[in-house]
Amino acid sequence: MKTRCFARSCAFGFLVALVWLFTSVTIRAQDIALLRDVAVFPELIVFNGKIAGMDQKLTFYQAMAVRNTRVWKMGPDAEIKRLAGPQTQMLDLKGRLMIPGIIDAHTHPQLWGLWHRGAAADKQLERIFVPADNMDQLKSRMGEALQNRARQMGPGQWILVNAPWQLAEGLVRSGTGSNGIDGKKITQEDLDHWSPNNPVMVDAGISENLSNSKAIQIETDEFGKSLEGLRASYTVPHDILLKNKLKEEEQFLYDEMKENSAFGLTTFGSHVEPRNVLRALHELAREGRMPMRFAWAHREGFTLAKDPVEFYKLLGDFTGDAANDYLWNMGVGAESWGQSCTQAEGLTEEVKERDRKRACEFTPGHTFFDAMVAAAKYGLRLVQVHSMDDGMLDGAFQLAAASMKGDRALTLDELQNMHWGFDHGNLIRPDQPAMAAKLGFIMSFQATQFSGARLSTLKDYGERYLPWVQPVKSWMDAGAKFILSTDAHIGKLSDDEDKFEMTGLIKDWPYRDSVWPWVGFYVTRQLNGRVWTPEERIDRVSALRAWTIWAAQYVWRDKEIGSLEPGKLADFAVLDRDYFTIPENEIFDIKNLMTGLGGKIVYRSANW
Repeated sequence: MKTRCFARSCAFGFLVALVWLFTSVTIRAQDIALLRDVAVFPELIVFNGKIAGMDQKLTFYQAMAVRNTRVWKMGPDAEIKRLAGPQTQMLDLKGRLMIPGIIDAHTHPQLWGLWHRGAAADKQLERIFVPADNMDQLKSRMGEALQNRARQMGPGQWILVNAPWQLAEGLVRSGTGSNGIDGKKITQEDLDHWSPNNPVMVDAGISENLSNSKAIQIETDEFGKSLEGLRASYTVPHDILLKNKLKEEEQFLYDEMKENSAFGLTTFGSHVEPRNVLRALHELAREGRMPMRFAWAHREGFTLAKDPVEFYKLLGDFTGDAANDYLWNMGVGAESWGQSCTQAEGLTEEVKERDRKRACEFTPGHTFFDAMVAAAKYGLRLVQVHSMDDGMLDGAFQLAAASMKGDRALTLDELQNMHWGFDHGNLIRPDQPAMAAKLGFIMSFQATQFSGARLSTLKDYGERYLPWVQPVKSWMDAGAKFILSTDAHIGKLSDDEDKFEMTGLIKDWPYRDSVWPWVGFYVTRQLNGRVWTPEERIDRVSALRAWTIWAAQYVWRDKEIGSLEPGKLADFAVLDRDYFTIPENEIFDIKNLMTGLGGKIVYRSANW
């Protein structure tokens, strides 16, 4: 009996053990599955590539793991690929070169987009173009064009017109009725006569703008004053025509930024004056819909405030303020804060007379000069401040000197750490780079600006002053900081680009379908069959740094973007050839095959 009970007990115990073992194994398997589900694996691994970190040592890697929008780890394929989890996207680079996302730190998508996307947001933004070879033709055709457009649109609707940029000087604000000042100008009175029932704005060239009385009245009601030149060209469309169309504004900006992803761009830098543009950008950032990062510079205080000095004293320091990783402020700066002038000698009487008429006004007492000094003393960083020629760069040195004097004076260290950003540098004297280096200035150069500046320099000052035109190597050798940018729309706007008012800026720049000609120019100094001042060529590593890590400092985010290093945002571009090894003249032909923003693929070429 005892034996049977013992056997029965053993069988029961064995059964319990089996149940326990099965349950334990099941729980253990469930635990493992649960652990795999909650484990932090990378969302993306790229491998089998040549990844240029663009860090200080210019380190190259085979593979990179991305987690939570940021670079997690970098290294050889075997080391990085083993980190993959069940949901990790594996991307084979097929031996291609990957670089950090390109930062175009001086460009204006809110302006370029008006030309080819405006009509989708509002029919009134569809510009008409009045072609002409001379002022007689323009005057004879303008009236008919305005009247036809008025009939199409109806009373009260805006009419936006582009005139040939070559005839920009033929637009003047006042005159003697329909005959103009000398019978060869178009005046505000002419526009009133031709279009009495519609607000009209005519643009020609980069900064010439003419409005009729109805348009001026609407501008005055909205802004407290009428606007001129480029200020009107994109503030009126955004802050009047699209003022109550925020969703249309959002879509407009989204589409324009998205287009640029195809070129490997991941971050824009631009001043933002139209208030509706900033509202829309904030909404896109809040909604998580930004297709690129956007660093913006404040300029409204210079263009719309009644007292810019007091405005920036009261505003306080908001440099660096961000909606999130996609939208932040990089500082404040005026554009038209002083007139162009130069210390070049041996000028013709015609040029001397022109320069006398537009004598330099960058000394204390100039409203915008004083406002920028106030902004700097109250903690704001100056950026995207225009410095077209050596006279304006002298003015920048005076800005620095004034900021280090009087109440709330900055120390030299404080000034250097702000890294004030200036733009264009089309004429720079040999003695100026050393001073810029001492003050910590960063200069943003654009090949499109060089394209026009070399022609005007040859015409006005002569061949001997060509070395003053964007001397980037001399600037770098002096220890001064610089970046490269476009200040132009990449990609063709139209088969007939004379329709667009900024064509005068890019008329001699033959490239449209890639950002790489803007890179290649500074490595080769080749343009239209000639090498211009070959002594100013820079090495290709420095040229790429000027579009990545150095540009990140200009837009005030070098701790977050500009290089591929653990902890930084995973923005990248994959190229169709090896930038570091191809012949220099082939840099112009590089094409972008893929773009990543925060580890997410936002563009993939059909040629991938």
